[in-house]
Amino acid sequence: MKAKIAELETKHEQLIKEAEALEAEERAAIGADAAAKQADADKKSAGAANLRDAQGDYNAASKTAAAKKAEADKLAAHSADLKAKLAKAEAAAAHGGKNDEQLQKEVVAAKAAYEDANAKYLREAADLKAAEKVAARARAELAKYEERPYSLGSRALPAVFVALLACMGLQ
Repeated sequence: MKAKIAELETKHEQLIKEAEALEAEERAAIGADAAAKQADADKKSAGAANLRDAQGDYNAASKTAAAKKAEADKLAAHSADLKAKLAKAEAAAAHGGKNDEQLQKEVVAAKAAYEDANAKYLREAADLKAAEKVAARARAELAKYEERPYSLGSRALPAVFVALLACMGLQ
């Protein structure tokens, strides 16, 4: 009988150890699950932050490009006005007049003003192209983070293509 009691006590101790091991394993699994949930939440939060950053970058680049476009348009109009004045001054100088020296000075002044305005316009146009490239890159970066709705078309197109090939093969 003492042997039976000792055997049961050993079995009891063994079961207690197994229960403790199972409880520790359960706590570890719960902790791992909580860590995985936290990592998922952190990933979503980082994705949302990246989306906000990309939207901010795109908005800023778009505004810059729009401002550059407005400035370039203004400078193009100014350059065109000065070109017309230059043509008028050159026409007046070609026809001659009372004071050829005065007409030549007007031509030189108009030409200098036109060349300055045209150079400013060309610089602004180059800045505009650069700003548009930055905006395009920002838009591409934003597209990485934007959620796209799932469409059936992305799966249906390959199926249609395979069906078309099969029909062509049967003929």
